[in-house]
Amino acid sequence: ALTLMLAAPFSIAALHERWRARRGQGARKNWLFPAMCAALLVTGAEGLYSPTSKSHLKEAGLWLKQNAPAQTRLVSNSPVIFFYSQRTADPSLVSMRDWNSMVEFLRTGKWHGYDYLALRVKPLYRQQAAELRSALGDPIASFANKKEDTVWIYDLRELNRGTDRKSTRLNSSH
Repeated sequence: ALTLMLAAPFSIAALHERWRARRGQGARKNWLFPAMCAALLVTGAEGLYSPTSKSHLKEAGLWLKQNAPAQTRLVSNSPVIFFYSQRTADPSLVSMRDWNSMVEFLRTGKWHGYDYLALRVKPLYRQQAAELRSALGDPIASFANKKEDTVWIYDLRELNRGTDRKSTRLNSSH
């Protein structure tokens, strides 16, 4: 792929030279170069457009970096949050990037021993997230993008203080 990328500018230059040489010979022979240029412009413009903003993930990670002590343990279903908070994910949590694994992790009480939870909630899981939020309570911080993709941050140390009550509520909310 890298070799093709290196050859592309030279190929475009050669096609441009051919197109300039044949420019006066009729439209049938001169359509390839303008069509290729239009396709490259459309492709380039599409690459600049990002339909989903991830700034809320960055904001959540930076918030954790600034507000959570460095030695605290974080659990999240977003690797982007780990990156911006400058935390490393527990290797046993790598499989928890999907929603159902995270819900099961919380429901079974495996969150004990962690200090913070940064839960990414996609609009697809809004109803389940509402049930989870009623069990966990209000987050200490919340970040969202325009498409209502949200990150809720919980201080699990506070939840651990009310362990019996929260575990019961989490188990009944599923």
